[in-house]
Amino acid sequence: HGGLDHRTGRYVTSGKRSPIWADGSVYYEGVGNREIAAIVAKKLEALGIDYEFTVSPTNSADISLVARCSIANQKAAKAKKD
Repeated sequence: HGGLDHRTGRYVTSGKRSPIWADGSVYYEGVGNREIAAIVAKKLEALGIDYEFTVSPTNSADISLVARCSIANQKAAKAKKD
């Protein structure tokens, strides 16, 4: 799912969010996913483990599952050749 558009501050994926909590906060699934991916990437880097994103944590675009699978499959095919 997408993240928050940095220009507008709006969430780019409709419906993929929590209810509005009593304190006014909202959890956006795509934002949380990006935060987790950035944390995992730091840990992998610290361990010397190579990784690649299908979508950068700083990219707010909502890229389809088909597109993300295609990116992952292309990266896997390239890794096999190397």
